[in-house]
Amino acid sequence: MHLMPHPLQTPESFLPLFGKQDFRPLQRNIIQTILDGRSCLGVLPTGSGKSLCYQLPAVMLNALTVVVSPLIALMRDQVDSLVRLGIAAARYDSSLTDEEKTEVLHAISSATLSMVFVAPESLERQELQRAMEGVPLGLFVVDEAHCLSEWGHSFRPDYLGLPSYAKTRPFHAVLALTATATVRVREDLIRLFDIRANDAFCLPPSKENIRRSVRFVDEEVRNDALLEFLQSPGNTPGIIYVRTRKDTDNLAAWLQNRQIKARSYHAGMPTEARACIQDSFLAGKTDVLVATIAFGMGVDKQDVRSVVHFHPPTSPEAYVQESGRAGRDGQPAQSLIFISPGDTIAAGNRIRASLPDERSLEVALSRLLIRGRHVVSYYAATTESDLPETVFNRLLFDLKREGALKETGSGYQYYKVKPLFPLETILSGRNHEETERLHWLDAHREGEVEDAAIAFGISFAEACAWLADLDATGEWKTTFRQIAIELEPSPDALPPTVWRDRYVRLMYERMQHEQERFNIIMRFLTDGSCLSANLDYYFGFPSSPCGHCSACRNDQMKIPETRPATAMTDEERLALAELVARNFPSLARAEQLTRFLIAQPGPAAMRARLWSHPLYGALAHLPWDDVWTEAYAILGR
Repeated sequence: MHLMPHPLQTPESFLPLFGKQDFRPLQRNIIQTILDGRSCLGVLPTGSGKSLCYQLPAVMLNALTVVVSPLIALMRDQVDSLVRLGIAAARYDSSLTDEEKTEVLHAISSATLSMVFVAPESLERQELQRAMEGVPLGLFVVDEAHCLSEWGHSFRPDYLGLPSYAKTRPFHAVLALTATATVRVREDLIRLFDIRANDAFCLPPSKENIRRSVRFVDEEVRNDALLEFLQSPGNTPGIIYVRTRKDTDNLAAWLQNRQIKARSYHAGMPTEARACIQDSFLAGKTDVLVATIAFGMGVDKQDVRSVVHFHPPTSPEAYVQESGRAGRDGQPAQSLIFISPGDTIAAGNRIRASLPDERSLEVALSRLLIRGRHVVSYYAATTESDLPETVFNRLLFDLKREGALKETGSGYQYYKVKPLFPLETILSGRNHEETERLHWLDAHREGEVEDAAIAFGISFAEACAWLADLDATGEWKTTFRQIAIELEPSPDALPPTVWRDRYVRLMYERMQHEQERFNIIMRFLTDGSCLSANLDYYFGFPSSPCGHCSACRNDQMKIPETRPATAMTDEERLALAELVARNFPSLARAEQLTRFLIAQPGPAAMRARLWSHPLYGALAHLPWDDVWTEAYAILGR
């Protein structure tokens, strides 16, 4: 569908609405391209104003713009900012209550929204599709579009269906946005969204106001070196990126004890706690945020004066995106990276831990390919198999794409109901079928949606919809748990072992690719050449020495010598044997125990909150193979 804004309206006339006076580089080009009805790609470094590229034309087009975003926190911030500007925007994701979802769906169906932000896994939900029927569609925006490319630094399987989704619906234009993309990733996105080569707009990753420095330190003095940096004038507010959740808590506490107003932030915290900590940082009440990479995407804090990588970044893409959160206001800012001899081992362990073991793949595939229609809860399946959600989603997507599986419905695994009036009052005037259903429900106020579907003789999706409708009547309070889908395997589906072997090869290739990217960023950081020039060259742009990184300033310090890694002490080995004797299902296999000991646990251990155990990460200084040998010896298998 081709939409046209009012002829007297220009993009410049809408700048004051967003508190802007001028466009930043390439913003105007992107906006005009999509207003003209042509899809385009925008690769704009962090702080270059990606959001305005779709927010402004979305307001001009007078239709529903759908923005696909990977993080709920990012969507929340975007929606809050737009609502404050008086723009009709909402988000639709799993964190909303049933009442909130109903309100959003009503706003969509009544065509009163300019923008709706949707998580990729929610995009195909039937209730959302019903609400969008007949509503004029504006832009289809894919934020963090690098997640779609298998060669991107944070590939997400739930992004794979976005190109076909866009092509089968009458959107005015598609806009793919990302802060970083190599030439290979850009080519992927141009192909997947049918974008003309001339409609790809890209800026180089280097930012002249960021002074990039690398410091080589012994592990024992890393904390002190950070403290000295933070206490220097002009280096806060700052973001400190660390490897693990445990590192965030420990380092934040250490800084607090030295009168630094620091807080920790990671994905294991409750949503409300993360929001409170983020708001404190944005408001200037917290000077230093110690975080995993869960923090920062889409967070608009203009005056961050420094971004410190307490441990080396995982790739050139990750480094550019994370360090770019400094100096968004254009004022001088610092990017500092600490490197210690043990960092290479820790990174190698993280990469090796990303390779799922064969048993986890077998469990997941067996659950997905059960004969006959069956309901699968994402939470239960990833916990039981101990597969990361990204791997599980990739399995599911490929099984559906190749015809081995068909999704026949979506909803929730569990329901819970409570009548808000006496049952006799609720039943008054009901027909026989409704009365029978409500009697059954009153006797089974909590259970699995699939059981209700069987009892009522309806489909799983219909049962979910019926239970949700009950809540809308105001006579019942209905709540759901665990997002689930109903699946039906093909009679001709290949056996799980065949799929397992295929995915072992696929995941091994991805692991090698991750290792290659880490090796590249470490070479950039340690070979004594200009870091900014290396980054520009990596992303396919002309490069020349920047003159202000630590290599150009010739102030890089000598790399400390690697010391022999210490093995496990007898006391630690005894404590570990006692832990294993407790028979945690999430630590039953050598691979699982190894991940726990190097602080790279699977979903099962995280959901058991074992990351708070004293032995969590106790052998993170040793290579994977050495730790696996210890784990295998203790388990005896």
